[in-house]
Amino acid sequence: MAEASEEESILILVDQHAADERCRVEALLQDYFSASAAPETVNANTAVLAKPLKFELPAHELSALRRARGYFRHWGIHYDILASGRKDDAALLRVDRLPVSIVDRCAQGPRLVMDILRSEVSDRGANLSVGSVPAASEALSWITRLNRCPQPILDLVSSKACRSAIRFNDPLAREECVELLARLLGCSFPFQCAHGRPSMVPVLNLS
Repeated sequence: MAEASEEESILILVDQHAADERCRVEALLQDYFSASAAPETVNANTAVLAKPLKFELPAHELSALRRARGYFRHWGIHYDILASGRKDDAALLRVDRLPVSIVDRCAQGPRLVMDILRSEVSDRGANLSVGSVPAASEALSWITRLNRCPQPILDLVSSKACRSAIRFNDPLAREECVELLARLLGCSFPFQCAHGRPSMVPVLNLS
């Protein structure tokens, strides 16, 4: 029950899965960047791959991906472009670091990495440069830092939050419900889950 004002009380129904998903996705996004060695700046938190991912690149993709290398590094995708040894001008793209928040999913489905790269190149084209990303200042909110983050990355983070969240029929003790609501109240967008579904709805005015 929530106190809407001194004269009004409202009964609110909370979706435990959507609420926990919202808490988890915001925690993942808040941790996407951390302070770097340079004063007041941040870098994407990345994990080094034990076995780098390698993809063959056709010649027509080389120029855009070379130009976008700094852009993707800003978002935590570190890659190099190497000679493939073939005679058709194809090359090899080697990925050795990925954002911590999506590395497990990409390890299970490596093609997701190329999907991210190709999707951004297709959507943004010539705008893929370090200058096209927002300033990564330590003083900025996580919302501002993630402005213009590639949508496929956000989709993978949302999927991770969904998969690890409390399920619809999971029984919760009263203390767990109180703790979940406290975390939800600390969110920037508490009224919807990571995919936009409502996390709570008013049911009854008790006044």
